[in-house]
Amino acid sequence: MLLGTQRSGSNRQWVNRANSNPQYRVSHTLGLGDALDELDVSKTARAKDPPLPAAMRARAVRYQRPGEEPQTLLTSLTDRRQYPAGEVELLYHERWELELGYGEAKTDMLQGLECIRCKSPELVKQELWGIFLTYNLVRLEMDRVARELKLEPTKISFVAALRLIRDEWMWSNLASPGAIPRHLLNLRARDRGLPGAVKPKMSEEA
Repeated sequence: MLLGTQRSGSNRQWVNRANSNPQYRVSHTLGLGDALDELDVSKTARAKDPPLPAAMRARAVRYQRPGEEPQTLLTSLTDRRQYPAGEVELLYHERWELELGYGEAKTDMLQGLECIRCKSPELVKQELWGIFLTYNLVRLEMDRVARELKLEPTKISFVAALRLIRDEWMWSNLASPGAIPRHLLNLRARDRGLPGAVKPKMSEEA
């Protein structure tokens, strides 16, 4: 599919995480950890109609983040001046954080029930606003905890934060809405932060 996109002549570009054992040959080095590679196309793909070539060219950006395994990003963005390797890496991981956010809202908050219960347009809007507000309020509390602990907010588990805040809300459900900030402040003071997360491993297809 990526090769078809690349050969279509359109202005669409792609960035994809390489699998753990890509078959490639470096054809031209662009910089440290940055090269144009020739990648073998599988026999299955080559047998399609119209047939694909035996190899495709892609840019490979190789890097390693602290505490993580070495990674390789493959992309059609071959101009290293217009698309510096460091920016490709950062933007890819920002996009992945967005994907995690969608998963947190759909899977963790809605417990896998990826549907809207309301029937009328106005109530659907109201339900969506409730989901968005809840998600952002949890994220806001995570940001406050991260500032106190001098951490990046992405180092704090959304699931753990959601459960702690939900449990605190259940224990204080007789309190007025105006008391919520005080309960959250007490929660931060009592726990001194929310447990860190082991981030889900990025899919090979991400």
